[in-house]
Amino acid sequence: MFHPLPAETVFESQQQSRKDTALLFTILFITYISLFCLAGIVLLFTVTDTKTAQSILKTSPYELAAAAILTGLLTAIIHFRKASSVTIGQILEQIGARSFDTKDDYHKIFSNLVKEAESASGVRPIQPVVLASGGCNAFSISDGKGGNVIGITEGLLTRLTRPELSAVIAHEAAHLANGDSRLSTLAGCITNAFNSLLRLSSKIRYSKTGRPFYGLGQAIIWVIAQVGSVVSHILQMSISRQRE
Repeated sequence: MFHPLPAETVFESQQQSRKDTALLFTILFITYISLFCLAGIVLLFTVTDTKTAQSILKTSPYELAAAAILTGLLTAIIHFRKASSVTIGQILEQIGARSFDTKDDYHKIFSNLVKEAESASGVRPIQPVVLASGGCNAFSISDGKGGNVIGITEGLLTRLTRPELSAVIAHEAAHLANGDSRLSTLAGCITNAFNSLLRLSSKIRYSKTGRPFYGLGQAIIWVIAQVGSVVSHILQMSISRQRE
């Protein structure tokens, strides 16, 4: 029995997914910039003494807002440039991934399938890596500088048949070919920015004497970092789901 095709074709679905992803990424970026600007205002009062704080309060609100926004924007841009320049090697080191073992039969099959994915997708080179984990997971990473990785856990590698493993690797290669992996890396950089802000807040060490806003500033920055981390993580997961 024949069934009519859905009104939405695969291509229309992909088009809608790209639009949704662009919207989510825009919201993520606006959240990133806005919270960093707010953090700039708080830091401005946190690190100043009473006399300086009083003189700041006497300035025009527009001038104060402009200075804080500029500070926040510069801080966000500097961090984003630094975070987005992270190499594949640094990412792999952070997650504990390693190159495949040439003496392991499962690893050999995995490596051969990644080479096939290179030919099929046109993405070259793709580095196969393995995570020493019993869980079942696979992932792809791209740094936008020609570095591409397809990784898999030991648990998934030993559970799948060759055809099943081939399908998983083809799925991850498609993410690389469509630029999804690079997008996820950028979204992750923005999310990690709030963790950096939290660490920065905890590392500020100076005398509280003569700094009336010290304790309040520390607390507000902590709240900003926590809110930013949660919101950006939710948006990052939404972007990832759209690309899937």
